[in-house]
Amino acid sequence: MELSPDGLFALTAFARACFVQEQYVQAAKSLQEIISQYDVSENYVRDFGFALFRLGQFKEADRVFARMIRDHMLPGFASFMRHHIALQAGRTADARKYLGDAIKAEPTNAEYRDALKQLESAARSP
Repeated sequence: MELSPDGLFALTAFARACFVQEQYVQAAKSLQEIISQYDVSENYVRDFGFALFRLGQFKEADRVFARMIRDHMLPGFASFMRHHIALQAGRTADARKYLGDAIKAEPTNAEYRDALKQLESAARSP
């Protein structure tokens, strides 16, 4: 890391350390820098979107997840996160649609199915 502090390895190590320590401001900045400079895997984009989500930057996070879906990068996860963003904005119909997209992409994902049950249960509650 000392030999190449601006190299992909060093930047990734720093971003991951920030991410796991829930230091999302630094993680998002580092991940954005990595994504703009290197041709990296979908996991970097996923983590960048999630960091933005955790920072409450929902509009920016939604753009990242929409891009992921467009580019066929983890479409189930990206749709699931868009579901959470729609719920934050009170857009229940959109949340249901995104959740359906997530389940379509990953039909056996128990977390997505549980979220659908919760959404349906909330819709039936007075």
